[in-house]
Amino acid sequence: MKRILSILLLVCLLLGCCSVSLAAAPVITSQPETVSVTAGGKVTYSVRAKNIGGLTWYFVDPATGEKTSAKHIREIFPDLKVPKTNSKDLSLQNVPEAMHGWTLYCHITKGRQEVDSDPVTILISGMGSVKRDTAEPSPAPEQASVPAPAVPETTPVPEPTAIPEVPGDAQEPAAPETEPVPAAEPAPEAEASPAAEAIPADEEEEFTGPVTVTAEGASLYLLNRRGRPEKEPAETLTFEGPASFYVAADGPLSYFSLNGIRITPDDAVSGFYIYDLKTDAFIQAFVDRTASPAEAAPVQEAVSVETFSVTCENCRFTGGGLKYAVSGEVPSGTVITVIAGSSGNLNRGYSINGGEYGHQGMATFRLTVTENVTVTMQPAR
Repeated sequence: MKRILSILLLVCLLLGCCSVSLAAAPVITSQPETVSVTAGGKVTYSVRAKNIGGLTWYFVDPATGEKTSAKHIREIFPDLKVPKTNSKDLSLQNVPEAMHGWTLYCHITKGRQEVDSDPVTILISGMGSVKRDTAEPSPAPEQASVPAPAVPETTPVPEPTAIPEVPGDAQEPAAPETEPVPAAEPAPEAEASPAAEAIPADEEEEFTGPVTVTAEGASLYLLNRRGRPEKEPAETLTFEGPASFYVAADGPLSYFSLNGIRITPDDAVSGFYIYDLKTDAFIQAFVDRTASPAEAAPVQEAVSVETFSVTCENCRFTGGGLKYAVSGEVPSGTVITVIAGSSGNLNRGYSINGGEYGHQGMATFRLTVTENVTVTMQPAR
């Protein structure tokens, strides 16, 4: 009896140790669908799923690829109304024309498990198909067809003659030898035509992740909307997009290194700017202790950078350290992305410095700044 009780107790312990409570992963049963909406109108996107712990809707900018949650989308489109940001039925009211071509998807979580819905595109009625300001790759040249070489005919193999049965211990006669068949020569391999070289599209390098910058012997400063250093110094900065910042040492620089590459300034400076850095960086500053403090250049005048002003009327722009700005200064040669405003007329397009209107029907386009620029959109009627 004691032995039976011991076995039952051991089985109970094993079952208790091996039982694991696993939270079921979320499963999407109904995906959101792409639908058209009139400018200023209302539209609803729905998702259905099992085992939902939480959900968040995200909007994706077609120009930059950056995502913004439904909770913060009104920071970009102030006239847009989103009554319930974390509902399975996402309702958008007063949808602006500038959202034409944006995509959105639903991110669903359950504990540590997560799943994303299919992305859908916001289409404004009358705006036509979604356009992208990218260069079309040239078609690859057709490869010349190489005829297959003729294969020589082989001599047919004769069927072997049947051998009659021999009674008793009589020795079986040997089977007649068949004439050997010459092996067919292998067909020569067709020489493959060289693959056509791909022609790269005239696009900016795709950004793939956050940028972390660390400094030793110097301080890092974020840039404000006017491209000037903020007041709070830091030893490490992390950027979700390309990094633009200011580096300040405590004296005139002898030289500095960027990821191990030594750089010696031509003039006596104590700081410098870096714009649109797209990779992690480690910066070391080496101060010239023999120079007098008077020789150190002022922080704000550390590097002479030619800048131009950019102004957007009924639109916004991103680039040169600025994000969704209506005005500001950027370094010469900066490529900015102009984004239609919620009150702009996309069908009329954009005028640059009072010129003819162009880029009709495009929610975004790129522009290289080489002079003071004013981009104008006519108000939507």
